[in-house]
Amino acid sequence: MTTLHRSSLARGPYQRHDKRYRDPVLHLNLGGRRCDTEDWSLGGFRASGFWSAAAVGQFFDGALLDEDDRVLGTFVAQLVTPGHRSAPARFRFHRVSNAAFDLLQSYVLRPQ
Repeated sequence: MTTLHRSSLARGPYQRHDKRYRDPVLHLNLGGRRCDTEDWSLGGFRASGFWSAAAVGQFFDGALLDEDDRVLGTFVAQLVTPGHRSAPARFRFHRVSNAAFDLLQSYVLRPQ
């Protein structure tokens, strides 16, 4: 797995390190729960329909899934905000498998 490092952390909800993408929507298995992304970047994502009583900072094992729920790559993400019914939970990638990183990078580099 690739470990992602940042020299500094964002200090607010809209201070992003990486450009956010809404397309394509990523299908995830996150801590054993199926969800989709609201938006994502190479640094993290917002998971729509996901909220948790977990403590901020908790780590979740995850997987990127195809349309048939087959695993395309794995990752570990850290909870940044737990979300609630009207706001998606926010996560930052902690570790990303090479397969998951290659897939995300291919989406970023594709012609618009």
